[in-house]
Amino acid sequence: MGALANMACHWDTVGVRLLDDFDILRLCRSILWHENDARVLLETTRLLNTMLVHSTSNQIILEHQHLSSFFEPTPMTPVVFHQYTQIICNTLHAELLLKSLEFTTRAVVYINAITHSLTHRGDRNAFIPKDDAITLMKWGTERLDEEGRGVGIGMGFNRLVAKNVMHLLWALMAYGLVTPNECGKYKTVTQMFEIV
Repeated sequence: MGALANMACHWDTVGVRLLDDFDILRLCRSILWHENDARVLLETTRLLNTMLVHSTSNQIILEHQHLSSFFEPTPMTPVVFHQYTQIICNTLHAELLLKSLEFTTRAVVYINAITHSLTHRGDRNAFIPKDDAITLMKWGTERLDEEGRGVGIGMGFNRLVAKNVMHLLWALMAYGLVTPNECGKYKTVTQMFEIV
């Protein structure tokens, strides 16, 4: 997976061909379902993150059928967003946490765009379960609250991770995946970000 992630960085020559091969995305999905090794999950996330980064051009989302299919719910398996919710809320690996936060934020933007496009209208809640959005919102506000009190530093929670948590929480709120009433004690984004 590390070799694939490194090759994907050469987008024009190799990366776009990796995205055109749906078997690569099936492999990533299989790893997300069955792997528990942090390094393998990290390299898989790096590869997926690179694909999402290159699905944007001048702040316009470029829909790719394979990437959209990757995010679609499949029978008998949890959606990709659910897997990343579990990784974010449970990992102790700082780099995996950081890359998962980056990927999940980009996934929120991409999924919002494809579920509002003319070619791929769909139920956004099928791609991003409401329970997972609320779980991430609660987890994120708790981590930012700890960071604001100086407690989060002890768990390797640095400013770059805090920044990415804020980006994810902003995306969840901005795209209406979580309402202010579901945010617990923080009813607005401003209140959440004042704690850091």
